[in-house]
Amino acid sequence: MPITCITLFKTILQLLLAAALLTGVALSQTGLAASQPQSQASPAAQPETHITPQQAQELFRSVDQILAFASQDSGLPIRHTVKRALVSRE
Repeated sequence: MPITCITLFKTILQLLLAAALLTGVALSQTGLAASQPQSQASPAAQPETHITPQQAQELFRSVDQILAFASQDSGLPIRHTVKRALVSRE
């Protein structure tokens, strides 16, 4: 029996539907695992950390490199630089 366009289309559609269902199941299971709170780790138990001035310079240098890459990759010009300010929660 020769494969017709309709048969091929139905087969591809069924495969895409199965892939979408499997992806949905996988995402829902990972979402459930991530949403369950961990009883051992509490936010108060971990001390607040601050970055050093050297780490801040490295961070800003990385931001500049990422901005330059994004501009070059997209072909869009850089209109403004990224503001450099570190803030704490206080």
